[in-house]
Amino acid sequence: MNKINFTFLLFVTMLCNSSCNSQTKFDAMQCDEKGIKSAEFINEYFFSDETNKSFLDSAQYYLDDVVANCYGWKYYQNMVLRKLDVLSLQRKYGQALSIIDTIDWEIQPPYFLSVLKKRFEAMQLLFNGDTSGCNDVIKSITTEVEGFLASQKREVDSVLKLQEEDAFTSPLWYSISQYYYYKFKLCTSQEIEDNLMFLEKSGVTKDIIDWLKPKKDDNFLNYEEG
Repeated sequence: MNKINFTFLLFVTMLCNSSCNSQTKFDAMQCDEKGIKSAEFINEYFFSDETNKSFLDSAQYYLDDVVANCYGWKYYQNMVLRKLDVLSLQRKYGQALSIIDTIDWEIQPPYFLSVLKKRFEAMQLLFNGDTSGCNDVIKSITTEVEGFLASQKREVDSVLKLQEEDAFTSPLWYSISQYYYYKFKLCTSQEIEDNLMFLEKSGVTKDIIDWLKPKKDDNFLNYEEG
């Protein structure tokens, strides 16, 4: 799991503002059990070196059950995002985009759903061999997140100079890490080094810089909810 997605799990748990008011068909314990089972099968998939796709089918079975019967459960939103995670691993980007279009609950930051949809559009383009189209969408994502951060520049500068454990609790950290994740997708190795050097000279701590560095094991075709 890359660091941006670890941060997102913390962030979405803190800030998702659910508008779900319907009664669940399963009780909370049943929803918990099915959510745990889906996570177990996803882990089994990775333990199989991503070769046994049947684990993803099993995870999807439980997630379908949760999405259909646990609306209003406190972790419902996380399970919808996990379902998108599994669909990306199955390379079913079109199906994921259809689900994103049905999401009617609020998530912070305010651009989240727009960027989520663009992310899946970019993955679909890359999977189909359209690197140029993918890069255009990533550029659009970067511009959108950058605009949000620019409106809070003073706060962003302060967060970047915090120690690791303090920065991660800031509501802005997810957007900051997301911005650099997508920005660096469009940079050469030298451009990345130049950006990191600039951050260092600006007083950003080493721990924060290490978190913002691109991860060698990152696979852009996979979306992770956390």
